[in-house]
Amino acid sequence: MSLPELSQIKNKRKILDVTQKQLAEETEVSQSLIAKIEAGTIQPNYASAKRILETLARLEAERFSLRERTAREVMTKNIVSCTSSQTAREACERMIKHNISQIPIFENERVVGSITERSIIAAQTNHGAEKTLNMPLSRIMEPPFPIVDASAPTSTFTGLLRHYQAILVAIKGKILGIVSRANILGK
Repeated sequence: MSLPELSQIKNKRKILDVTQKQLAEETEVSQSLIAKIEAGTIQPNYASAKRILETLARLEAERFSLRERTAREVMTKNIVSCTSSQTAREACERMIKHNISQIPIFENERVVGSITERSIIAAQTNHGAEKTLNMPLSRIMEPPFPIVDASAPTSTFTGLLRHYQAILVAIKGKILGIVSRANILGK
């Protein structure tokens, strides 16, 4: 196992956006010691160097945590939706306006289906473009998107996104948000 070089202290500190003073306080050494180490004018004792490097590692772990995000953390809260009586034209207008490719369909607060760009294009292929755009969504909608609990880690539902355009996020059956592939990719 190789130990980090003391010359890395300044770079790591800057990446973490921590001042010399903050690092000194976290490490319980003087700010002047940090400055001298970074300038290369002093070689700290082993205990001080170890504390500084361990503190930087802890700060880095906290900042760039590898903890898996939950559905609630990646979801979009403002759900753009339609009702089954609205037309495909209205759904298309909403998709364009909000730059999305899928919409859940609700009746009151109950999810009854979904509509996607893909399902509209398939309907246009079968019925013609103009006829499809005037159809109520109830005639061309697909089954509802799957629903996951808000606390579900992303690893439990990302596989679903290979088969579905989106996933709805709920707590005790109440829909809170929606997750699409773009949410997982960090867009």
